[in-house]
Amino acid sequence: MVSARNVLRLVIKTVAGLLLIGSAIIAYNLSTTPLASIPVIGTLTVFFTALLVIGAVLILIY
Repeated sequence: MVSARNVLRLVIKTVAGLLLIGSAIIAYNLSTTPLASIPVIGTLTVFFTALLVIGAVLILIY
């Protein structure tokens, strides 16, 4: 029988994987868009993408 803890852990790891995929998509879009055209939004996007990656990796390690 599958415990609720294992199901919850699988759901959390799935969400972390989706965060990493989303971060990769955002990083690809940033690499094809010149940041000079959107300096403030570009900087914030890079910052929050880095936070997404760090958070997703920490969740996957847990």
